[in-house]
Amino acid sequence: MKTKLFVVLAVLLALLGGGYFIQPSFAASEPTAKPNREVFPPVSEDTSENEVIQANYQGKVVNYLELMDEKNVSCMINGPETKDQPTLWCFDSLAETENFMNQTLDPNAKFVCVFDYTYYQGSSICFPGKDYNYLTAIGWNDKITSVMFLNGASATFYWHANYSVSSGEVNFNIPNLGVYGWNNGISSIWFNNF
Repeated sequence: MKTKLFVVLAVLLALLGGGYFIQPSFAASEPTAKPNREVFPPVSEDTSENEVIQANYQGKVVNYLELMDEKNVSCMINGPETKDQPTLWCFDSLAETENFMNQTLDPNAKFVCVFDYTYYQGSSICFPGKDYNYLTAIGWNDKITSVMFLNGASATFYWHANYSVSSGEVNFNIPNLGVYGWNNGISSIWFNNF
């Protein structure tokens, strides 16, 4: 009996990503004081959700939020936006995004990729080591359903914007955030080891 219970627990842990995740208390808390680091996007809750975010997609500059509404795309944030070059690069699959990352960045660069469906399905966006205090500005507030960590990345997710109500440090893939009570509940991300 004990052997069967152990096997069932081991399988469940493997399916859940094999790690530890702290459920939030959902009690109101003050934003966590963070060291002064660059955050992306450089916006606040006062920023309009209707502002146009541009992305590179199939050789064209497009409206990122409209693109996400039209189809499942995989995107990555790569450096600051310039007059001629949007900061988002979008592709038709995660494999294409990873290939682009490997060609243009340090192959050991740490990223966290988030998905709008369980088991790494649907649209996705891969974040490099910048902090994201307000995911609404890029269309990802309360939309994340699964997460994947690349090259040893580690992050803390927050239920609210500006780093309020944390998950605890996470550094393992999670195919279904709903198992931990965090499905569609992330509003800001703090990277721990970048």
